[in-house]
Amino acid sequence: MPPMTTRWTALVPAGIFSLAAGTTLVFCGCTTPSSLRLEQPRLSEPQCRLDLISEQVWWTESGGVHRVLVEIPLPGAGTGRPTYLLYLRVTIAPDSQGEPETPADLRGFLIQTRGPQAGLTLLTRGNVSGPPSAGTGDWSLRVDLPFEDGSRLAGNLLAVHDDWRLTRFETRSHTADVQALLTEPAPIMNQHR
Repeated sequence: MPPMTTRWTALVPAGIFSLAAGTTLVFCGCTTPSSLRLEQPRLSEPQCRLDLISEQVWWTESGGVHRVLVEIPLPGAGTGRPTYLLYLRVTIAPDSQGEPETPADLRGFLIQTRGPQAGLTLLTRGNVSGPPSAGTGDWSLRVDLPFEDGSRLAGNLLAVHDDWRLTRFETRSHTADVQALLTEPAPIMNQHR
């Protein structure tokens, strides 16, 4: 009998792997990437409207403040070196039973990490909807965020709980940006459920 060879074929986007013997494995639990539209009216086509996805979205909570970090790679990629960084601090006001209800304060910024438009722009006001999950689960939220430079980022985020990534961002890689954000007056908040 000839030796059996193993041949693997990977279809990564679909999360399906098949073996030469005909066995198919389907990985369950794959998350849908977050999808966003970035509108930058000051730029020309094709950069004025970018449809972006990211699988690099994290959140944590401490002291009543929910913090979200989104690393957005180049258009068309779900992971990789970030071209944009979105950082949000959301304080959620409890309802009469003490359950999270609506955002009472929202602060944040968007950083373009490279290219001729590289730099930081502050959030001017915003909409965040979708209550945070209880405990340390995923948080599904919808955002509509206009920034000082006239750009707007809107879409759906699926954030995974991760204290370490947020702490590293706030205390190591972007300490000055986060501290400056905390000294700015709070932007105007549009509340939606």
